[in-house]
Amino acid sequence: MDEFHDPSPLRLRQPFVGIALAAALGIAAADQFPAPLTDLVWWFPCALLLSLIARRTLTTLLFVAAAFFTLHSLRLTQAPEVRLARALGPGPALVHAEGIVSDDPKLSPGPEERSSFPVLLSQLAPASGEPLRDARDAKVLVRWEGSPPAYGDRVRLTATARPPRPARNPAQFDAADWLARQGIRTELAVRSPSDAAILDRRQGHPVLHAARDARDWMLHQLALDLDRDPDVRGTIAGIVLGIAAETPDEVTEQFRRTGTLHLFAVSGLHVGMFVVLAWMLIRPLPLPRGGQMLLLIPLLLFYAAVTGLKASVLRATVMTLVVLGGQMLDRPSRLLNSLAAAGFFLLLCDTHELFAAGFQLSFGVVLSILLLAGPIIRKVRPWLAPDPFVPPPLYSPAQRSYAALGAYLAPALGTSVAAWIGSLPLGLHYFHLASPVAVLSNLVVIPISFAVLAFGLLAIAGAAISPWLAAAYNNANWVACKALLGSIDLFAALPLGWFHVGTPDPIRPDHRLAVLDLGRAQAIVVESGGRTWLLDPGSARDYETITRPFLRSLGADRLDGLLLSHGDARHIGAAGDCVRDFHPRRIGVPSVQDRSGARRAFEARLAESGKGRALLAAGHRLHAIGGTPGIEVLYPPAGLDRRLADDKGLVLRWDLGGVRVLTTADAGVATERALLDAGVDLRADLLVLGRHATDPVGNAAFLDAVRPRAVIASAASFPEEERIPAAWAARLAAAGIPLYRQDRTGAVQVRITRRTVRIDPFLATEIGSEEWTRR
Repeated sequence: MDEFHDPSPLRLRQPFVGIALAAALGIAAADQFPAPLTDLVWWFPCALLLSLIARRTLTTLLFVAAAFFTLHSLRLTQAPEVRLARALGPGPALVHAEGIVSDDPKLSPGPEERSSFPVLLSQLAPASGEPLRDARDAKVLVRWEGSPPAYGDRVRLTATARPPRPARNPAQFDAADWLARQGIRTELAVRSPSDAAILDRRQGHPVLHAARDARDWMLHQLALDLDRDPDVRGTIAGIVLGIAAETPDEVTEQFRRTGTLHLFAVSGLHVGMFVVLAWMLIRPLPLPRGGQMLLLIPLLLFYAAVTGLKASVLRATVMTLVVLGGQMLDRPSRLLNSLAAAGFFLLLCDTHELFAAGFQLSFGVVLSILLLAGPIIRKVRPWLAPDPFVPPPLYSPAQRSYAALGAYLAPALGTSVAAWIGSLPLGLHYFHLASPVAVLSNLVVIPISFAVLAFGLLAIAGAAISPWLAAAYNNANWVACKALLGSIDLFAALPLGWFHVGTPDPIRPDHRLAVLDLGRAQAIVVESGGRTWLLDPGSARDYETITRPFLRSLGADRLDGLLLSHGDARHIGAAGDCVRDFHPRRIGVPSVQDRSGARRAFEARLAESGKGRALLAAGHRLHAIGGTPGIEVLYPPAGLDRRLADDKGLVLRWDLGGVRVLTTADAGVATERALLDAGVDLRADLLVLGRHATDPVGNAAFLDAVRPRAVIASAASFPEEERIPAAWAARLAAAGIPLYRQDRTGAVQVRITRRTVRIDPFLATEIGSEEWTRR
């Protein structure tokens, strides 16, 4: 807290601040305009020569920027993974590969044994060719079938090599970009367990093997006698070891909403608490102060290795090492300079860290605390102090208690407010989430989390003596953890404690329709009159990675309506999760029953929650409050009896301010013929088609009846029935009807203003955007 009393940390000499900023600017410039190797050959020596001749602060900073520009350009153009991707090309290729697993496998949900993990290659060869020279030391992502290997295992496999698939929807996590930042530009997909084998075990770095063994042992000790409470067990694992995967999704979401998810990312808070607890154990030892601090360093490094060596823990570890080094040399360090030094060394090790959300959040929050906490504390402290004209010896017991409370609250509140200010812009950018309640929640949960960490470390230490001792500490930790979870639930329930903020749309449409690409399904989001409706949330996986993030990017905390088209798990598998997350005011399902397990599971879950739903049939009209959007149910008729769920799906016509949109789910020839035979008015400006399981869709008579100005059609390369027939696409082209086929466009967004209708594909394709003036 010493720096909080300084007028400003920026007025002190902080040499690493300028150096770190220059490094960041050089990396950012190279990321936008990477220089080829031929330019770097003369660019970098010129910058070095200039810095040696001038010897000024500015030229030194220019040299640092040039050095990091060069380093990042080389990473982008000459790294092994880049050369390998260049050699393999864009298309899929069958290859034989061998290498060492460089991180823990991530298991895929589902009954099948599937996993993915990075592999550092020792060799890779096309199925009909010689080993590629550029493959050695390149890192690839392996998608494995069967029982997964472990970190350090040497594996041999035959797989299909291809570039990672980019995001196909707005707000979707871009795995391809994230993998590129991790040094991975190629995926190897193993077709069957027989195509892969583990050749040898434990070939990784010995220190990392020891850290993983220690982490697994610690995780087991922390779970003793807590088998029946997964929420508590997962929370303890997350806070003590930073293993968020052990924490249930519902608990993680509550921490995210209250701005306390940082407790699961081992950071300065955890490292600081660990150092305090370790120092309490080391302090009584009969060693000089320098020796005690020297003993603290390997403990700190081992804790960093056990908790995963992520950006937040590395930042905190480097800062702590700088501070400890200064104390040992009687040269007190300045925290802002230490923060800049930590950033500089991390960027020196990996320039891609600058673009990682964890790096930005970690450094952004700490920087905000260092710059803003002091002024805030000085403003808050007088409000929480007793009467300044009363001498402390004359304080009454109540005044002494108030003074003690104020002495804690002033720095805690100032730090909490500063941290929230620092995290707010990044939270809005990455998660579209604002959590004002974080200012209060952190005042309560951080002291409790200190107790959770302390009991956790005591349980680990006690396990070395007796499992019973570890279990005793775990039961004490159960109480602390329950208090923590109860506090989180309380803060999450506060009105306006958290809310999502949408990304501004520069067009500012009156109505917007988004057809999200789920591969073999669609999720359709309609915004109209300030209300948000969703037709089909998708499967559980698609909902988590595509539909929910998109709704959050709109600022949606609650849906005005949720409609389920038909009983297909790819379309409605996540309906229950959607109701839990967005509490729709109205829920509509087809009135006809089907044999879908996904629909039965949803109906049962809905009944347990006491929520109702409307049974929709042809002739029903749905109107939101205010009359927009208007939704007309055209199909199925009540009492329809068909075998396939695709033939019993909802066909809806949406009225969006006079622009009519017809959505047909996965309807096929039978549904289209039934609509035509019934003489239903099918005219619409926009037609959104799915794919039937067996039948073709969009026959000529149906298209003539609809007369769309554009068609958005679901499509996938596999299986055959999900593909769009070339003849059908040619017929639309001949009629002058733009076809947005989602195997090429990804998601498609339609923005409607008073004058125009604009259609934008998410991916760049040959068709491009389309705009027409409203009639």
